[in-house]
Amino acid sequence: MDALFAQLDKIVPLSDACKNYLRQHLSCKKYQKDELLLSPGMICTDMAFIHSGFLEVYAPSMKGMITTRFLVTGDLYLSVISFYQQTPAVEYTKALDDTILCLLTYDQMKQAFELHPDFYRLVIALSLKAISSQLSCIYMMRMRERYTWLRRTYRNALPSYRQHIAICVGLTPEIIKKLRKRNPKLKK
Repeated sequence: MDALFAQLDKIVPLSDACKNYLRQHLSCKKYQKDELLLSPGMICTDMAFIHSGFLEVYAPSMKGMITTRFLVTGDLYLSVISFYQQTPAVEYTKALDDTILCLLTYDQMKQAFELHPDFYRLVIALSLKAISSQLSCIYMMRMRERYTWLRRTYRNALPSYRQHIAICVGLTPEIIKKLRKRNPKLKK
């Protein structure tokens, strides 16, 4: 738990009272590689801090399944609409590697928000970080910047997953090959 708090304190320093609340209420759960955490029709009843591991969130579309985001150690996971409105989810969430999540129920989250403003700020900061990172990558970066962002953000992901993530942000294998050819300093 201390390792998780060390990660979270880098984003928003948490008070001792908040950490004590989380120690009492967080429950850690291990998910096996390829295990589904959520599927359409299920209600997301927990928010989770990713203690270790790697998650993919994807949803059905007219063109098949579309990955909407990836989450790594230190990220906050929840199905936003399903969790906050307590309604059925429309997406899938799958563990791409053995993953440990530290879970907090909806009611525990509401109580933590009321008792600990620092926890509220942490959740907002993590949510905004995730949104801004994805949007800036997809809409504002050149291909080379996307490649650098991909390597920095998902450096601990397995190579096969990095390729999948690259395609999701518009970096096909052909584009990556051209980028590496133009700039030999870009590592494989």
